[in-house]
Amino acid sequence: MPTWFFFKQPYHTSALTGQMWVTELLGGNPRCFKDQLGMDKHVFLKFARKLFTMTSANHSQHVDLAEKVAIFL
Repeated sequence: MPTWFFFKQPYHTSALTGQMWVTELLGGNPRCFKDQLGMDKHVFLKFARKLFTMTSANHSQHVDLAEKVAIFL
């Protein structure tokens, strides 16, 4: 077997939709939140609130603002 061969295993296998995943992260372990999005939960919420108040960023018909911010991160 060649040395470059390795077992490929899917990484993102969650059955949750984007919004359900963000909701689970927000309600779950703070360390998991930081591992996934790279910032503490309170910083994420403050950032999303600032975007909502200072820009035209808003919830859309299909995507919540928190999910948009998570996608960006």
